[in-house]
Amino acid sequence: MLIKFNSSEGVFEIEDDILLFIQEKLRSTPLDVVMKVITSLGDKGILWGGTTVLLAATDKHRKTGIKLGSSLCIGALITNLTTKNAVKRPRPFDVIEGLQTLISAPTDGSFPSGHTTSSIAAGLILLMRAPKKIGVPAFITGVMISLSRVYVGVHYPSDVVAGAAAGVAASLISDKTVDKYYSSRPKRLEGAR
Repeated sequence: MLIKFNSSEGVFEIEDDILLFIQEKLRSTPLDVVMKVITSLGDKGILWGGTTVLLAATDKHRKTGIKLGSSLCIGALITNLTTKNAVKRPRPFDVIEGLQTLISAPTDGSFPSGHTTSSIAAGLILLMRAPKKIGVPAFITGVMISLSRVYVGVHYPSDVVAGAAAGVAASLISDKTVDKYYSSRPKRLEGAR
């Protein structure tokens, strides 16, 4: 099944207007620099993958690290491996005349946003399961990475909304699945929380 998006017709036309409004009215050199840094935090899984490794390497936070890692894998399966390939939505800069990106142009499909999926999945797991001093900044970072994808011109707003929904689903599935796994283990093996 292939879902077709035509950005120049119908309900999605407002997204073109939003992206052009951001480019023409909101972008500024200082904010451009900040948003490019924020969006790069989601590149290549370095931030969230590194956090997964650090947490999983400790006895105290291993379970949270496992939840984080599995939420990233579930999110990638939902977004990058299946939905993007089924939908094949063109990137906005390929469709909207005059739209300029602030970063190197990605070559994969636009819908849904993989950066958003991983950032919301990770941020939500950390918000739910890590100490507040880690969870709250992690979740805010995840939201900022998600919003930056529209600002830098590489995603439509609906790509980010769909990516966020996939991220929430991935984190909830991971949270429940890992809890179920840990509750089924013999008590003597349960050292991680």
